[in-house]
Amino acid sequence: MKETGCHIHFPDSNRNPELEKSNMVLRRLSRFG
Repeated sequence: MKETGCHIHFPDSNRNPELEKSNMVLRRLSRFG
């Protein structure tokens, strides 16, 4: 299931630049956490 999520995530990011920004923010929060 994890693989499927990654696969869907990659194309989603390319189609929606806004989603990519959200991912960057989540990554930053993850580092803090």
